[in-house]
Amino acid sequence: MDAVTAWQSSWPRLRPAPTLLTHISYDALGQYPQGLADVVGYWAENMILGGVILFDRSEEWDDGASPEPNIYLHSDRKETTSSIWQALDEQQQALVDFFLAPSASGTCPFPLSASDGPHSKRLNPSHAMAFQVYRDTWARALPKKEDELGPYSRRTFLDSAEQFS
Repeated sequence: MDAVTAWQSSWPRLRPAPTLLTHISYDALGQYPQGLADVVGYWAENMILGGVILFDRSEEWDDGASPEPNIYLHSDRKETTSSIWQALDEQQQALVDFFLAPSASGTCPFPLSASDGPHSKRLNPSHAMAFQVYRDTWARALPKKEDELGPYSRRTFLDSAEQFS
């Protein structure tokens, strides 16, 4: 076990994960309030729910006056997309129903999967914060300048995803 956890790359850009229980995109333990506990929490969420849950915060939502916000998932599992993907309305409803059920008699909807249907909304993980899709503001870094998005926009990602679904 020590040989695995003490691994060091000869390439300066590669570094070992802080723990074996790590989601590849959520391993910056220095920026998380609970450090290593947050890193492992993101990994557990990914393994149980099917991805790290993110929220679309681009619009205000105040107890039903406007449409409910959508959830997105950032998966790090075998044979899944590396994009951040919006859960289908049916998946979101199954999630709410499962958590609000008085007993554990219902069907477990986990793990949610991007392959459960046509997910037309996908985002590049590097750009999600710029489009206000995140859980906590400290969890991911926002691009310093708008032009760091390069030739891409949120619409570009949505259009390209729709072509393949």
